Amino acid sequence: MARSLPYGLGIIPRGLMLPTEPVYWNWEPPSAADWERARYDRRYDRPVDDEEMVAFRVLVRWCRYRCGICGTSDPKCRIVMDHDHQTRSGLCRGLLCFDCNRREGFSGPAVFGLYRERPPALICGTEVGYWPSSTLPASPELLQFQEDILTAKQFRVIRDNRPWLASEIGIASRDDLTDAQVARIVGRKESAVRSRRRGLTLGPPDIDAWL
Repeated sequence: MARSLPYGLGIIPRGLMLPTEPVYWNWEPPSAADWERARYDRRYDRPVDDEEMVAFRVLVRWCRYRCGICGTSDPKCRIVMDHDHQTRSGLCRGLLCFDCNRREGFSGPAVFGLYRERPPALICGTEVGYWPSSTLPASPELLQFQEDILTAKQFRVIRDNRPWLASEIGIASRDDLTDAQVARIVGRKESAVRSRRRGLTLGPPDIDAWL
């Protein structure tokens, strides 16, 4: 029988209700350094010459595999490219979870109207062509953590004093997550997470591990 994770582990959860405004409105816009970083692929030690791919790398790194509206990063709810259906510009407006992307197409709550007024692509200054049926998985550290937990000897009993896995440290090092969010994702007490993060340098995930 296939094993499954205890509910909530390895997931950046969505709220019980949609926010009143898109979560990305609270994210800092990409900086010049972000654009420069996207122009070089350190994984293969080579520059990225395609300007559209550079823009896509900026957009992905900025959203960090989170839905721009509800903020979820649930591996079971993949992220898809959203585009403007009315103008048919063929350009990607942002990255949304499948559920929000589907609901946005039928208008719905006011948060979707706000999304359309000022989409992620406008804030980031990106022009990326829409790729039909395109999906992105969850961020690598979340997927790796789920795999680690499923294969670890400690899986049978999730204890707070278990050794920290490399994937957990990757999650704890993300500067977009609070202590409480990390604690919920990795299944530890918030005090234990806070103590471990004191010895870590927090920052954005490495785009070259994603693309």
